[in-house]
Amino acid sequence: MKREKEILSLCDSEFIIKLFATFKDAQSLYFLLEPQLGGELYATYHKHRFHGDKVKAKYYAGTVLCCFEYLHSINILYRDLKPENLILDDKGRGKLADMGLAKMVIGKT
Repeated sequence: MKREKEILSLCDSEFIIKLFATFKDAQSLYFLLEPQLGGELYATYHKHRFHGDKVKAKYYAGTVLCCFEYLHSINILYRDLKPENLILDDKGRGKLADMGLAKMVIGKT
């Protein structure tokens, strides 16, 4: 959780979910993230039967490429790519979430 908080704090990209603040109590750590009212890409694809739609596939693949380009520019390696971790806003734009397995890398890993 500590690493996820640190990595999200470093990120400033329209393609990555924004962390506004964190709070903790005796048992839990809470992340205040920007709202993403569109849900997960995975659920949206199933709900609206987007499978096989090449235009949508290219759009979301481009979103992921922009995410990775930004993360790599600040030496972050994202290691948990799956449709559940691409969260959609109310207009259908994707943002990468869940930095729990991400890692700061300088040099080889």
